[in-house]
Amino acid sequence: MGMKLFVIGATGGVGKEVVKQALDKGYEVTAFVRDPSKLVMEHAHLHIVQGDGLDKNSVITAMEGHDAVICTVGGKNLGTTTLMSTVTKHLIEGMKQHNIDRIVYCASAGIHKELKGIMGKLITFVLRKVLADHTKVYESLVASKLHWTIARPMSLTNGPLLGSYNEVLHGGSPKGYSIARADVAVFMLKAVEDNQYLEQSVGLSS
Repeated sequence: MGMKLFVIGATGGVGKEVVKQALDKGYEVTAFVRDPSKLVMEHAHLHIVQGDGLDKNSVITAMEGHDAVICTVGGKNLGTTTLMSTVTKHLIEGMKQHNIDRIVYCASAGIHKELKGIMGKLITFVLRKVLADHTKVYESLVASKLHWTIARPMSLTNGPLLGSYNEVLHGGSPKGYSIARADVAVFMLKAVEDNQYLEQSVGLSS
């Protein structure tokens, strides 16, 4: 049996791709979801657990026995939110309780105010409330002393998996303007396996 992954946000576009690709790699996957009907997938190594990321006890209970955590939780709109930072707080607590030290989190380009030019400033302004919450996640992961990696994709598309994309380490700004959700999932699974991404915030574009 391969690695045991705990995936939260598994019914979103990136989350579904993470689950699918992880199963293809032979991992055992627990998908923690609010609405199991949104994850139409069956596999011998897939365990679907119903729960709410805002319910600390159900998150912590479901996390036990896993090797790594992938979080692709995202807000539903551009308004003020504390969803991602609250969920991450629960994840960090659960990881420490169950001795899990590896987490890969999907944020968004712009959390380091790294996007340049007029377009970059516009994107940062439009996303400012969501980015504020992703930034809180970044700060809490840095403070946690866990082995974290943050993915910062540019605009997400439903395009086909290319298998190749641009990575920019250390909070730099990606070159392109978009990336397929499937390729973000490729990176997140690679980051779980590869120590070069420990404590790195990685910009992604196609």
